[in-house]
Amino acid sequence: MGRLTYNNDAKSSYDIPDEILLPLRIVVATKLRRSESFMLSVGLEGTGGYRSLWIAPSVPLVIQVYAARLDKIDREVLDKMLDEAYSPNGLDLRGFVGLVHGAGRRNGGSGADGLVHA
Repeated sequence: MGRLTYNNDAKSSYDIPDEILLPLRIVVATKLRRSESFMLSVGLEGTGGYRSLWIAPSVPLVIQVYAARLDKIDREVLDKMLDEAYSPNGLDLRGFVGLVHGAGRRNGGSGADGLVHA
């Protein structure tokens, strides 16, 4: 389980399964390297709702990966994330829970939607 922190704000910090966070890290790096902004939506545990974050080069973003190995990135998931990041609606992480093996079940689980708002 890793963590994404948006805009240096502890209230905008999200625990995300490694299997989702690792390809997300590549997507963010790819888009920002090209100076391309995009919308990223994350689920809010226990609410059924979500939060959309505008990912742009001017907004601080921290991605902390605690225990994942880079060789475990699922290429199919990465390609799907890249496609969504280029779409008008942006990248919605809720659609990736259950798509990756083991997401949301490591370290005791992380809720029904696999994403935890810390």
